[in-house]
Amino acid sequence: MTKKVNEEKARQGRWGFNVLAVLVVGLLLAMIVWFGAEMFGQSTETPRTESGVETIEPADTDANPGG
Repeated sequence: MTKKVNEEKARQGRWGFNVLAVLVVGLLLAMIVWFGAEMFGQSTETPRTESGVETIEPADTDANPGG
């Protein structure tokens, strides 16, 4: 004989506070990681002039003449 189960109890998952908490915590963690990556990227960025072109030091060609 088949057992009758209430439709609400037969559902696999329920929406509620737990789902909301996981989504909010995941979003906050993603924002923290993004912020850290942005700060790291800005700290290692090469210096640029006002025109936006990278400043590159010229090579010292007189250090080793003839060779």
